Formats: sequence, structure tokens, C-alpha cells
Amino acid sequence: MLKSKRIISGSLALAALLFTTGCEEYINQLKNEKPNTRPVITLRAENTNPKINTTQTITAEVIDADEDDEVTVTWTASAGVLSQTTGLSVQWTAPDDTVTAHIVATATDLNEGVAHKEIIIYVGNATPVISGFSASALHVVSGNSITLNCTATDPEGGALTYQFYCLTGAGTMTQAGPAAATATWVSPANIGQAEYLDLVVKVTDPVNFTSADTLQILVYTNYGSLWVIDSDYKTVAKYTSNGYKILTANQSFKNPVAVVSNVDELSGCFVADQGGDMVYKFDYNGEKLESYSNIPHVIDIALYQAARKLWALSYSDNTVTIIDERTGAIEKTITGFYQPTAIEMNQWTGDVWILEEGNNRLIRLNTSMGVSSLPTTIDSTVTVFSSNFNAPHQACIHYTQDGVVTNRVYVTDSFDNQIERFIYRYNRFERDNPADVLSPGPSLIGILPVNLVSMMLVVHTNGLLELIEEENILMKYPLTGNYTFIKPQVLAIDDNTGECWIGDNGANQLVKIKIKNNSSFTVMRKIDGFLSIKDISINK
Repeated sequence: MLKSKRIISGSLALAALLFTTGCEEYINQLKNEKPNTRPVITLRAENTNPKINTTQTITAEVIDADEDDEVTVTWTASAGVLSQTTGLSVQWTAPDDTVTAHIVATATDLNEGVAHKEIIIYVGNATPVISGFSASALHVVSGNSITLNCTATDPEGGALTYQFYCLTGAGTMTQAGPAAATATWVSPANIGQAEYLDLVVKVTDPVNFTSADTLQILVYTNYGSLWVIDSDYKTVAKYTSNGYKILTANQSFKNPVAVVSNVDELSGCFVADQGGDMVYKFDYNGEKLESYSNIPHVIDIALYQAARKLWALSYSDNTVTIIDERTGAIEKTITGFYQPTAIEMNQWTGDVWILEEGNNRLIRLNTSMGVSSLPTTIDSTVTVFSSNFNAPHQACIHYTQDGVVTNRVYVTDSFDNQIERFIYRYNRFERDNPADVLSPGPSLIGILPVNLVSMMLVVHTNGLLELIEEENILMKYPLTGNYTFIKPQVLAIDDNTGECWIGDNGANQLVKIKIKNNSSFTVMRKIDGFLSIKDISINK
């Protein structure tokens, strides 16, 4: 009975509901009215990832199925600024910071039909753009300063701040203030030979977005640096004592053949340009200071530092020209040579030694009484050594600081396989016993200390290296090492360190070696990229 009653009750309720709904529809039909449909809204933004402080248009598209229904659109924004709060489109300006903005449009019809639509906009910020970061020089002598300059812009137009610093903290950086795009850096004074240091600029915009750039600066000491001539490339380049290239002299050469350091000009140099019949004077940055013309086929040069006199040897003109390098004036031209090839200067005594291939002789001119006391042509007043030579090639001078105790001149005599020696005794120079060398003939010679013993380093045309004791020429030691020279043509020795630079034109390399003992050497540095190394001068 209970189950049957529930069924009847349920049937009566359903019948009542159907009756009520039917009545409402019938009443609406009598009134000629339809049920209200809510509007449908769509939003469109120009950019959902804009930058800060930018303005864009946001548009609402509304569809309402009720043809006679009027729809109103209102706007709200969780961040940024709306140009208005009603209408189908608005202008929205992003804030001056990064943020996630929620833009909501609400469509309402006259029959209280409501629709909402949200669009999410992610406001970002462009980092500052660094278009340039430069230094007044990419190399600097230890303890000196350079100027840094940065060019940068903020895409949003904000004010930028700058921070300059050395990556390792070395040196001292000075800046007028955070808004200054320039700074001055004083390099550290305790650099050993040479070192690359990274200088950094960090640029920051108003919302702390940053960009950075780096410059690599070579900091070096002039002491021990060297000038190297490559005659085929027609260049004169400067290198640090540990082999980093510093610069190339700012001059177009025709055929550079000789270089000599100018200590008085902060390790600048003089260069003989044979092709241009010129001698140039450069500062330590490779900028030309002076030029001396009309020196035909100049083949070698020497500088007497005490008197500031430059000696230029002319092969085709068979002359030597003496120039006052302070004024540029030619003080004297001495004639009477025959195919002179090399000139050497004794800085302590003022002796000038000139080798002649044409006459197989060695000539000594003494400047202790001044240039005016010298003859205008080679005569009996000068010292001439003309015997015992057979193709003299290179002269080398060795002396102590007093210029007397060990005051010798050495000449490589290629065809005789000998080193000719001349020593100062009894107020005059005389020929000493020559040193016989290994075959083939000697090409280059230098003097250096090895294990506290003064040694002659002899470089042969075939690349063989040999040591001979200066005070006991019978003691000879062939040198071996971790490098095989092919065609060595230039030798320069740092008197203070005993390290040697050899230009090997067979391998197109500049090689630095250190002699470890009486029979071996080790390579400290190799520099590639040469065609024909012609001369080397070490700044001492």
C-alpha cells in the first residue's frame, strides 16, 4: 500500500509541474514575448606581452541573439590605466613596472543579461641596449690610465645608470657618478710582464633590468718589450716581453730593414725604411714623431743615447749619416765606405763599429770628442781592421757598465767558421785569438750569462745552436732543446734575463728560449704569422 501511494503522489506532482510550465508558455505566447538570451563577448588586444609604459587598443566584440536588445560594455583593469571605462574599445597604458594585468570587459543587455570576458596581459621590460663600449686604447703600460666610454639606450626611454669595473678588481676605476657614461681606469702597477684584464660596464634601467659588455685590455711593462720588423709584410710591430702583440706602428713602410729602441722616448723606436730612403722615429704607442729623409738605401741604424745622435748607414751611397734626433738636423755625413752592411754602438764608450762586406774590414769611429772631431771621409785617423776577415757578417759588442773591464767586439766570420774578437788593451783595440766554431759557418752571435759563466751564443745558418765560454774559447757546447730551428736570421738577447728571441724565417716564427745549462734550452714562447723577420730590438 505505501509503495503504491508514493507512485500516485509522484505522478500527481509531475502532472502539476507540467501544467504550471505549460501555463507560463501559454501566458508568454499571449503576451507575444520571448525568453532573454545573454550576450556573447570576445576580447582582442594588440599585444599580450607589451613593454612597460606602452599604450595599446583593446577591443570588445559583442553578439546578442536578441535583435532588439541594447548592450552596454564596461571595463576594469587590475593594473595600468584605461582611457575610459565604457565602450567597445579602450586605450590601455601599461604600468612602469613588470606585472600581470587582468583586463575584464562586462557586457550587459537591457533585460539584465550579463556576460564577462577576461584577457591576461603580461607586461615586460626590454633590457638596455649597449651599442658601443670602447677604450681610448686596448693596451696600456702598467700604472697608466685609459678612458672608457659606453653608448647605451633604454627602449622604454628611461634614464640609465652605469657601473664600470675590472673583473678581477685590479687597478682603480673613477667615475663622475652613476649617470656618467664614461670612466677612467688606472691600470695596476704590479703587472709582471703582461696580462689581459677584463673591464666591464653594466647598464641598468629604471626597473633594474641590466645589460653588460666587456673589453679585454692588455696591461704590460715597457721593460723587456720588443719591436719586430717583418720586411715582407712591411710592418713594425711591438710585443710584450712574454710575447703578446701590443700594436703595429702607424706607418706605411716600403721595405723596413732595421729597428733600434729609443729609451729616451719611453720605449719608442727608430725604423730604417730602405725602400723609402727614410728613417722614422716612433713613440711607445707606434705613432710617428719624426722622419729623416734622403738616406739612400739605408741598411742599418744605431742610436748613441747619451748624445742623442742617430747613425744611419747607407749601402748604395757608401756613407754614414749622423742626425741630431732632438732637432732632426744632419750633423755630418762620412764617406769612404765600400758596401757597408752593419753598424754597432757601444753606449758606454761612444765607439761606433761599422762592418764592410766590400772591403772585408771592420772600422771603428770614436765619438768621445764629439761628432765635429770625426773626419768627413775614412782616413788614417780611424781604426781599421782589414786582415783575417773572410765575409764578416754580424758584429756584437759586449761590455760591463764601466765599459772597460770586459770591452770586446765580436764579429761572425762566416766563411772561416770563426768568431773574430777584438779587445781593448793598453788604450787601444787589438785583435784577440778567434774562436773556432762548428760547421757550417756562424750566422748570429750574442753574449749572455749561463750558470754564472759569460758565454757566446752562436747561431748557425742551418739552425744549430752552440755555446762557447768567453774566457775559455776551447770550451764549446752544442745546444739542444725542444725546438728545431730551420732558418734563423735574427737574434736578440735580453741582457738582464738572459732570455733570447730568435727569428726563424724557415718556420715563420719568432721563438723565445731560455738556456737552462751548458747543453740545453727550452722554448718559452712561439709566435706565428711572420713572413720574413728582419730585425728585433728589445726595450731595456
